Amino acid sequence: MRRLGDVRSRAVTMGQIADILQARGQLDEALKIRTDEELPVYERLGDVRIARHDDGPIADILQARGQTRRGAENPQ
Repeated sequence: MRRLGDVRSRAVTMGQIADILQARGQLDEALKIRTDEELPVYERLGDVRIARHDDGPIADILQARGQTRRGAENPQ
């Protein structure tokens, strides 16, 4: 069984990878990491502060893709 510190460290690393992908314009990949790999770990660990902090980068990605929330595009 993994220790909690190992799980949290992996989530932090995945967030850093998502930051790099986002900066490179690879928004789909960054969003997938944030929503499928990073955020669920913080939620499972009960770290609400970090989970809410992660909403900012997710919102930035969605805005860059022309969306206001997951799956909803801005009207033109």
